Formats: sequence, structure tokens, C-alpha cells
Amino acid sequence: MQWKIVKAAENDVYRQLILAFIVFLTIVSLYLDRSLVFILIGIIVIYYLGLQLYNRQIGRNLTLEIPKQFKRAFPGETLNLTIKIKNDSLLPYLNGYISFKMKDHVLNEDHLQTTWRGLNYYQIPVTLPGKSEVSLTIPFKTVKRGVGRLKDFHFTFSHLLSFEHLMLYPNEKNLNELIVFPELQAVDELREIRNQNPGTSVTIHSPYEDVLQPLGTRDYVTSDPFQRIHWKASAKTQKLQTKIYERNRYIAWTIIVNISERSSLDNLYTSPRLEKILSEAAYIASNIIKDGHKVEIYLNSDSLIHLPEHHDIQHLKKTLELFTRIGEGSLIIPVKNILYRLYQSQTKSRMIIMVGENNESNNYYINKLISQGNQLFHVNDSHIIPVIKGTDMYG
Repeated sequence: MQWKIVKAAENDVYRQLILAFIVFLTIVSLYLDRSLVFILIGIIVIYYLGLQLYNRQIGRNLTLEIPKQFKRAFPGETLNLTIKIKNDSLLPYLNGYISFKMKDHVLNEDHLQTTWRGLNYYQIPVTLPGKSEVSLTIPFKTVKRGVGRLKDFHFTFSHLLSFEHLMLYPNEKNLNELIVFPELQAVDELREIRNQNPGTSVTIHSPYEDVLQPLGTRDYVTSDPFQRIHWKASAKTQKLQTKIYERNRYIAWTIIVNISERSSLDNLYTSPRLEKILSEAAYIASNIIKDGHKVEIYLNSDSLIHLPEHHDIQHLKKTLELFTRIGEGSLIIPVKNILYRLYQSQTKSRMIIMVGENNESNNYYINKLISQGNQLFHVNDSHIIPVIKGTDMYG
């Protein structure tokens, strides 16, 4: 690994003085013809050559290992960061320390030095004799939603010969990130919402049947449609038989996350309830996906964010990470743009949940979506309430 060497204080003048002193002593010794002065010159020359050789070897065969992986947790948990420094040379690094910055969404109180503008500054003492290695496991308590990586990482130690402070910065950029998901804010009555549209999820209690999934036959009754008679089974049993199909329903969800609010001048700005909005959306998405249902996410940040529907654990991680990376300085668009896109693109009716502010300017497309057979709900103060047709902006 290559390291960039930065000196805490430039000592070029110090080395120039040594050279000048050597030259001066050489001239004096030749003039006075004193052997003792030659011995002193030899000692200084050895020191100078050792200084130059030491400087050329600094950082060589020194390896930094930080696992390049994304570490994820919820607030109140612990994330362990592992740092290993290996010294394969005989050159010792004594009385040193590792320094770095990390966003204040995580905290380690043992090594914290100071905090400034949302960044925590850490220092960890490290001594590396020749042919040795140091492995550090630093536990961070997760404090709040956020994403952060090590910043300004460097290794500081004292020069053995000049006693100046040197800092080594690794040239490789490490992609290790500590990700703290939003806290899951419980939303009441989520479990009571049910969708009764035909689709792919098999269930016993549903009025819909999938004619492509035959289940078997049963005895014919007079109320059965004529086209449901299974003629081959009837011929075998010498008794009329009716086809039975799998009963199913389509359960697909759309979560619209509105991180904005409108001012009195009808301008959009990031909602002061951003953390609660994201926490409620995370709770809803987590429960839906854990139930095995598909869910897609729309978010009115950075023009428009759309996470296509899926239902596995990887989709849950993507969803939570999406909510985690939302900042307060994002470009915001009106929610009605998302409603319009849904109205234009939906081919099957869905369960649509809006999290965040909802106002009358959305009523036009809300009415259109309800007319398509979609069911709309709005989260208000951690409660889900049905959205019914209202008067739109056009009357």
C-alpha cells in the first residue's frame, strides 16, 4: 500500500543546518588538523545518512486493512469497525495514534476527542514495533439515522531521529460505510388493511379463482355453471363433477413518501417531521415485505425516486437504505406528480399508502386512482385512515 507522508512541521532548515555544520567542521578540521574533529564529523555524517535512509523507508511495507463492506443496524444497536495495521519492516513506529472523523450518527465515547459541525473526531493510541501488527475493533453505538464513512484517516507518529511528527495518509479510498437505518415508528391499524383484488397470492378466503391453477374436482350441484363441469372426471365416476380452482388475491402495495410541506406562499420545503415520516414509511414497508407481499416505493426527493416492487429481504434492505440516505437538502417535487405517474402506469388495482402531508391539490389524481379501483390510505399521526374522493382543484 502506498502512503502519503505529511510533516506536521517542515524541518528542511534543520537538515540544511546539519549539512552546513558538516562542511564547517570539515574545513576547521583540515585547518587545525585535529583527529577528534574528524571523529565528530564521522558521527554527524552517519546520523545524516541514517536520517535520509529512515525517511526513504517510512510507510514502506506498512499495510492498512479495513474490510470494504457496508455495516447496517438500527438505532440503539452496535456496529463494530475493524482496523488492522501490519508492519512488515524492521522500522518501528513508536508513540503513534490513529486519527479519523465520523459523522455523529454513530458514537464511540472511549476514543472521542471533540465534535464539530456534525463530525466526531477520534484518536486511538497505536505503537508498532518492527515486524508486528495491530488489530483494533472499535464498537460504535448507533445514535440516529444516517450514513457515514471514515474521513481524514491518518496515522501519526514521532520521527525516531529528528523527533518531528509525521502523518501517513493511505492513498487507497476505503468504501466502508456505517449505515444506521431509520427507527421503526409503529403505525396503528396497518394489519387491518386488506386487499380483495384477484392476483397471485393463494388464500382460502377469497372470492377470486385462478382458472390456470386447477385444484381438483367435487360433486356437481345445481348452482354450478355448466362450463365448470369436468367431463372426463364425470365419465370416470359416473357422476357429474365440478372443477375446483385455487382461490387467490392480488396483494401489491405502493408507498408514497412525501418528505415535503407547503408554506403559506405555496412553496415546497423539507418537512420538519422528516425523521418521523421516514420512520413510519420504514415500519410500513418492513411489515409488508415480511408478510411476503410486493411493495414499490415512490419518494419526492431528488426529482423523483422510484424503487420497483419486490418482496424479498434484499428489497427490504434497499428500501431501508433508501430512506437512510435521504437528506434535508434534496430537490423536492409535488406529490401530485407521483400520483399522475401512478394513474398513467397502473394496470392492476393496488393498495396505496401516502406517508407525509396530503392536501387538496392532490385530490384530482386521488379521485382518478380511486376510480381505477385502487384503495388509498393516508398516515396521519401514526394512524392509517382511508382516503375517500374529495373535491379536486377543478371542482
